[in-house]
Amino acid sequence: MSHSMISDALTFPITQATIDHALRLARTQPPETAERAYRNAIAVLTAQDYCTLLGFETDLSQSNALQPIVCLTGDIADLPLPNIGTIECRLVDLEKNQAQYDVPLEATVDKAAYLAIALQPDTNLAQILGFSPTLRSGHLILDQLQSLDDFGSYLISLREAKVPVPTRIMQWFEDGFERGWQAAQAIAETIATEVDLATSSPELAFRSAESTTTPPDLRRATKTIQFEPGGGVTLQIDLNSSSPDVLSVEVAILPLTPTEELPDGLQCAILDLDGHSVMQVEANAGDRLQLEFDVDLGDTFSIRLTLGEVSVTELLTA
Repeated sequence: MSHSMISDALTFPITQATIDHALRLARTQPPETAERAYRNAIAVLTAQDYCTLLGFETDLSQSNALQPIVCLTGDIADLPLPNIGTIECRLVDLEKNQAQYDVPLEATVDKAAYLAIALQPDTNLAQILGFSPTLRSGHLILDQLQSLDDFGSYLISLREAKVPVPTRIMQWFEDGFERGWQAAQAIAETIATEVDLATSSPELAFRSAESTTTPPDLRRATKTIQFEPGGGVTLQIDLNSSSPDVLSVEVAILPLTPTEELPDGLQCAILDLDGHSVMQVEANAGDRLQLEFDVDLGDTFSIRLTLGEVSVTELLTA
């Protein structure tokens, strides 16, 4: 590793809390994995302090490196950053003067970046050397690490890439519907056909389509929400903009076909801009869930549908 790269490294304190945490983890391990678990924990916890200093949220509870059972078989030093990804925090030995560092295969799965860290002998100090967004043939090339000056902006770019673009529902009154959404009349025609086939009654089919025709001051759009192959619901949103500054919203969750019912336990929640639930309803062998509320023009909110362990969230702005 070049002298310039070492001189550009950030010297960072290893806190006593970090050392104590790593020691507790090491005591859960047999002799053959204790040192590895200790070193990986030091790397993760030091990186956690560094990322927190930069202003990024971390989630140690989801780190495999701090799970005793995982440490028995895996050489992983992962630090999850919510809404960004997981970074791998690898301790490298500068005394070996290696040009590259081998990253274990299990530590290369779904990583947003690799952070290289070295320990200063006989001190409670670490050198954070730099980072790499990717590996080359499973290796960290130490002389090609990117500067820590760019680390914060790199994480921000990852976070921004994960931020969903809200659907602008006021545009439904002017420009039509975004991809994935469609006017309810198209769905009505499909349902009418299905009802016709199911009942062999053209008159019933006609009434079904007619009843869903929207008045001029209302916009109604639908979207199919899939939870798993073969299972899903229809999300329907009615908008009424009769007030100049307030938009009336009606959210309905419907089965995909008229002959079905909503699955038991399906939950629909309305979330505010900060992700807090402001209203919620749950299905119980019914054919419809419905929520009504008003939003000011320009407000952003979400509709979250949850079935079992699966959640789907639609971000919307008025």
